[in-house]
Amino acid sequence: AQLKGLSDPVKMVREAARWGMRQTLLDDKGWDYLYALYATGDDRARETIAGSLIMRADAVMNRSNAGFQRLGELFDRMMNQDPHPAVRAWSTRAAWNWWVWNPPVRDAINNAVMTTLEREEP
Repeated sequence: AQLKGLSDPVKMVREAARWGMRQTLLDDKGWDYLYALYATGDDRARETIAGSLIMRADAVMNRSNAGFQRLGELFDRMMNQDPHPAVRAWSTRAAWNWWVWNPPVRDAINNAVMTTLEREEP
């Protein structure tokens, strides 16, 4: 139900699902579902996923299952390849928090940011 809510046409439902997804990820659960949904989800789902990644959390100390390489690749796709401008905007905001709190993902985010800065925004 939570994953379905990420693409719901009603904004209030999407916001509740975003909050719930963030809490689930903070509990270090649901990462595989998040990656899978991003690959197949519609614009609303991908935008809500990007927003759910806005968190201040140290995923290094607790040895998170987020998968820093996978997360870095996801940020690059979201920031540079996603056709929806809201996904690009929210993911850029989320990447900042991940860069500050999680050093293993910094190089991937640095590369994604440089790619973003070097291309024109459609």
